[in-house]
Amino acid sequence: MDGAPRRRHRLQPFGVHHLPGAYTTSSSFQQGYVDYWQEQFPTRSTQPVALYDMGWYAQDQWKVMPNLTLTYGLRMEHNSNPICVTDCFAHLAGNFANAPTSNSTAYNQIINSSLHQAMTNLQVLGWEPRIGFAYLPFGSGSKTTVRGGFVCSPMPFPGSSPTTC
Repeated sequence: MDGAPRRRHRLQPFGVHHLPGAYTTSSSFQQGYVDYWQEQFPTRSTQPVALYDMGWYAQDQWKVMPNLTLTYGLRMEHNSNPICVTDCFAHLAGNFANAPTSNSTAYNQIINSSLHQAMTNLQVLGWEPRIGFAYLPFGSGSKTTVRGGFVCSPMPFPGSSPTTC
């Protein structure tokens, strides 16, 4: 038994919310502080993001004895790195722990913006081996079957944490 499903996802979940340009509270004003920022308004109200995933698998059975069958297989998963058609991704230029904390550091020195891909590194192929058995303890004509199996299945992208087997 074998197969190869493929899916492509097109997402546009990122709406834009506008904030006012200045913000002051009475307590900060009395202390002589005014909180102020400048916002650059986006040229689009949504950002088109696309990703795809593909999977392949192969599986076989081996009848070891008349009352014992082994099933084994391998699945391979490929999940793409999400892309933004309008180059809307941004991430830190380096390690967060080593990022400069000075107020005089320009954002463009610590943040890489206008990126086409969401992640700098993504596992290209995930291997998912599996094995199972079916055992008839009272012989091949018995109605009692004991079944079991094991699969090493890492959680796929998106929205999951990486696992290893």
